[in-house]
Amino acid sequence: MLVEIRWIDSSSHPENVWRREDEYLTEKPARIRTLGYVIGVKESHIVIAGDRGDNKGFVTMINRCMTIPVGCIKSIRVIKKK
Repeated sequence: MLVEIRWIDSSSHPENVWRREDEYLTEKPARIRTLGYVIGVKESHIVIAGDRGDNKGFVTMINRCMTIPVGCIKSIRVIKKK
């Protein structure tokens, strides 16, 4: 199943420089949109793959896997069921 997952991730400032402590109070978590094939769903997380090879008669190969914690997920939209 191909899905779009919208989720929140931690973020850091792109510049590796010293800053005043109060300057970091304006930083916000990153809003992420990820597209991928659902590989597995657990109570605590979902595993998706960015690439999936449909090798008829052979073991299905996957690539670019990502594990997203359920607590970070804001929405899941099904794009293609099969």
